[in-house]
Amino acid sequence: MPVSVRYAGLDRWESTGLDIAEYTNSFHRFKEKLFASRRFEVPDWAVDNEKTATVIVSYLEARMQSFGRPNKAKNRTLKERLILAEAALRTRVPNILRELDMLCKEFVELKSSATPDADRMKQLSRLIRNADSQLRFCERPAAVVASVVFRYFRLGENSVAVAQALDLQPPAVRQIVRRLWRTAVSIGFEPPVRCQVRKVTAPKIYQSAGAQRRWARPGERERMSQLVKAGLAKRRSATASARA
Repeated sequence: MPVSVRYAGLDRWESTGLDIAEYTNSFHRFKEKLFASRRFEVPDWAVDNEKTATVIVSYLEARMQSFGRPNKAKNRTLKERLILAEAALRTRVPNILRELDMLCKEFVELKSSATPDADRMKQLSRLIRNADSQLRFCERPAAVVASVVFRYFRLGENSVAVAQALDLQPPAVRQIVRRLWRTAVSIGFEPPVRCQVRKVTAPKIYQSAGAQRRWARPGERERMSQLVKAGLAKRRSATASARA
């Protein structure tokens, strides 16, 4: 190992001469990248605890106002604003529970009926999942949003992984992320920055230097696309003839 010490006997020690500080600061270190499918760079407010707290509280206040609750957070500290926003959002829990009970009751009745309506059951299933996500959010709003920020932006997980970890639905996670972006921009943070577009590589038949020049010619990609489509059509017709 680069940083190691070995006992050689008779009070003698052998080492590579490197200490941990030199190895950490002077040698190349690998950094794990986020998912390649991300369209936007990780924002500064998502990796700074104070900025993250500001965005989360502003987001919860915006959600509170969207449900008809007035914002009484003027001249208050961040902690006081958070307490008010969470208290206002938790007042929705009884209504969501009643709605959830009604949806579940209707779903069970349809399922046990002689002629169940499949379309209505599918719609009810979607409504139940949405209500369940709203219930979990309103029970602990700040904890849910903070967990989404940490897992989505800092750990680089996608919406499906975040939803599984927090027992939410992936669309709910994506909606939270989108609203967080909007809230951050509204309070003065930089708008989302798109990731660099990947360079399109040529097919294997165009990997040589001369072939790459042909690949760059105008119309070459369209010609190759037509040839590929013609080959696929020919293969399909041959397969259909063989089956006949």
